[in-house]
Order: sequence, then C-alpha cells, then structure tokens
Amino acid sequence: MNSICIYKSNNELKISLPDALIGSNISSTLTLLGFESNNKKDFTIDIEAVGSIKTNKLIMQLNSYFTNEKYECKYDKESGDLLLNATEEIKSADRIKVLAKGLLTKENPDKEILHSNKFRRSLMDFQKESVRHMVEIPYAANFSVPGSGKTTMVYAAYSKLKEKREVEKILI
Repeated sequence: MNSICIYKSNNELKISLPDALIGSNISSTLTLLGFESNNKKDFTIDIEAVGSIKTNKLIMQLNSYFTNEKYECKYDKESGDLLLNATEEIKSADRIKVLAKGLLTKENPDKEILHSNKFRRSLMDFQKESVRHMVEIPYAANFSVPGSGKTTMVYAAYSKLKEKREVEKILI
C-alpha cells in the first residue's frame, strides 16, 4: 500500500492520499478537520488562517489518527518539523500542568521537598508554599512584603537546590 503524503507548501498543510484510499473514511475525516479538496485525492488547509495553536492540534490529531488506523505516512521536512514542534509544546504544557497540580494539591509532602540537612530554621506555612514553589520551578524570585521572611525562604530554597546540585550560587 502506498503512503499518505503530508507536506507543507507556503502557508498550507497538504495531504495527498494514495489511490487505494480515495473515497475512504479518511476523506470525510479530513473534511471534518477543515481540509478542502478540489479532487478526492489532495487536501489542503491554510495553516496561517487557522493559527499556530490549532495547527499544532491539527497535526497531532492527524498523526494520532493515522497511527491508530495503521496508515503509513510520509512527512516532508517542514511538516515533520511542525509535528516535532507540536509534540514538544505538548510535552512542555504537560510538565507545567504536573507542576501546577503539585502546587495546588500539595501532593508532595514537606519533608520530600523542603527537608535539607543544612537548613535548620523553621518555616511558617505560607513560607513553605513559597519555598516549595521556588524549588519546583526552573527560575524564581521572591518579592514578598517586608517582614515576611524573604531571606529565610530564599535560603531554604537555596539549601535544598544546592543539596540537589541544581544551583551553586545565590543572589540576595
């Protein structure tokens, strides 16, 4: 069986079906996804008109659909790059969701996140939340109100990150 060809030309994502698949359920699926066809073999969608977010979703849906249906696909370099970028964006979004969920539900106990062998001060609850946040995200700063214990919070986060060998220095 011939492959489904997916390629990007100018601002259009194009799909060309092999003769064996003309008139199959793929044609109606592509039409439902917003593709247009002048014949029953070639389909196009203007990716500039639909926008980058919808294009990412669209290429991921196509890849998933074709994979699930066990169709062989060939991507040109540009459409392959679209798929790769969409996959990376989804992975990044998933990582952010996991971090946010952990912060909101406090699934991680304080001992795992906040315990450090070298930091000896006690933290108040609101300080623990701030330290947990600083430890879990890649970059952080603390601009809390005067007297809230910013220095203690930053030292606590620094102590844990230094123990995990994620930082070497701190600026206060």
